Amino acid sequence: MSISGAELKYGFKKATVWNTAVALGAGNGFLGLDLSLKADTTNITDDSRGQLFAVDSSAGEVKCEGSVPAYLRYNDATVLSMLAIIMGTAAAPALHAAGTLSYDHILKVALNNDGLFGTLCAAIGTVGVEEMPSWKPNKVVIKWDTGKPVQITVSGAGVDVTTNGVNTLITFNNVTILERTTRAYMGQTVLLINDQSDIALDITNRIGPSSIELSLERKQSGVYGSYTSDDAAPRDLIDEPTGDGMFTAGLKLQFPRTANLNARTEMKNNVSKKAEIICTGPMIETDIPYLIKFQMPHLKPKTYENPYAAGIIQNSREYDVLGATTAPLGMVGNTDPLWISITNKISTSLLA
Repeated sequence: MSISGAELKYGFKKATVWNTAVALGAGNGFLGLDLSLKADTTNITDDSRGQLFAVDSSAGEVKCEGSVPAYLRYNDATVLSMLAIIMGTAAAPALHAAGTLSYDHILKVALNNDGLFGTLCAAIGTVGVEEMPSWKPNKVVIKWDTGKPVQITVSGAGVDVTTNGVNTLITFNNVTILERTTRAYMGQTVLLINDQSDIALDITNRIGPSSIELSLERKQSGVYGSYTSDDAAPRDLIDEPTGDGMFTAGLKLQFPRTANLNARTEMKNNVSKKAEIICTGPMIETDIPYLIKFQMPHLKPKTYENPYAAGIIQNSREYDVLGATTAPLGMVGNTDPLWISITNKISTSLLA
């Protein structure tokens, strides 16, 4: 017997007690790609003198990591909640002006995201359920490529991977996937960029990269000592990861043609920029489309390259995404590295 990807079912649900799984149910499922639930154990070998080789080892620390690659969907509450955990702040949405079905969300960078984590699971056909009782997203990479849907990969540390724990094949019958459509595409995406000191961004500031990559990371670490596994040979587990460095973000752009060398001059002169990445989807209701906007008030050029080749010379650029001392024109109140604005049909907070 073998299991194929068609028989996989993924799920995630926010939890409140570290190292205690919660039962997933209706609406907690999501469509993903090649999910990874990894838990490596350190074996502590007996290195006593008087022996040429060890004949015994004991169980040591568990290093656990979860990675969730998926398509970015405008209305996927489960995957968007992972993004909200990394950002740390997600207020209750407001009904969109003149709308009855559309809600506006905004995700902002919180000083910390303590207490925000959840249970991540994969049901593997009829074999069983692999469960990460506590998983804390701390990094996300969002990638746009010409002609393709937008892909998001969320990763972070977990406490352990167990099998058929709180979540089993029987309980997973209750797990449903609410969103199977509304993927965002590169063709729906506009990138606007100008100098930070310029007027507010508008369509005249549009540029046309063939690839965009936006990454965000909270530097976090969990420490050993508070938790051990329930195995016959108990292993050391980490506590909830908390802040262990600065919040960082970066933006990479790839262009199909090298049109000029202006961006190299901007890099040499350390010119501050501002930018927005705007994905506009189908209509939710009259004149109100699905929308995801990534607003960045301060970019600093980091790299610039025109790889020489026999064919068309392309161009690549990379920026540090920073906070701003004051909000630039058109970005009222935003001095964080990033705000994420979302319009969809989800009527509750993405951190609910």
